[in-house]
Amino acid sequence: MSDRVASRARAPLAAINITPLLDVLLILMSVLLLLAPRFMKPLPVELPRTSLSGQPVAQSSVQVALQSSGELWLEGHTTSLTEIRAHIVAGQTTLEIGAARNAPYGEVVKLVEALRDAHPREILLLTQ
Repeated sequence: MSDRVASRARAPLAAINITPLLDVLLILMSVLLLLAPRFMKPLPVELPRTSLSGQPVAQSSVQVALQSSGELWLEGHTTSLTEIRAHIVAGQTTLEIGAARNAPYGEVVKLVEALRDAHPREILLLTQ
């Protein structure tokens, strides 16, 4: 019986020791990470040159609010559609339109259509 116990103790193990393999892989990976920037070539990028001609035009902004009752507000004061149009400079004024949550959608569309005829630079619809 002692021979059986001794033969089991001396039998080769089927497990593989992967610790040295992992050590080598980690060293290779760290060397590659350290040397990678040396092998990268920058891409040639040519940015376009620009030149400004004339003076910059100041952009103005007009804030319009449509209340649920259909009342129009310009910069916090009650106003009419003709007064709002008078504040719009064609091609230069940014128009910011806000509407109350319960304002009818059709009224907002009518307001945008009426103010589009004044040719603002852009029309922004404000959300909450």
